[in-house]
Amino acid sequence: MRVLIATHFYPPEHLGGTEVLTSSLARELMAAGLDVHVVCAEDWATAADHRIKETEDVVDGVPVRRYRFNWMKAPDVFRYLY
Repeated sequence: MRVLIATHFYPPEHLGGTEVLTSSLARELMAAGLDVHVVCAEDWATAADHRIKETEDVVDGVPVRRYRFNWMKAPDVFRYLY
């Protein structure tokens, strides 16, 4: 079975309650034999541009795809978020 976990942030860049829970869930599902991938957003307020830059890495054996962008720098913030 394939599982996609979507979250706002993911370790190691961010470490809070949601991030710890999501990481633990992903690792436990993988240990149970499931094909797990995580997708998250990053750099909401710190990226140099509003254009989305996609990166991929593996954290504790879990594949993570990060979409990095600064929505506050978009030409039309509300339209861009929509």
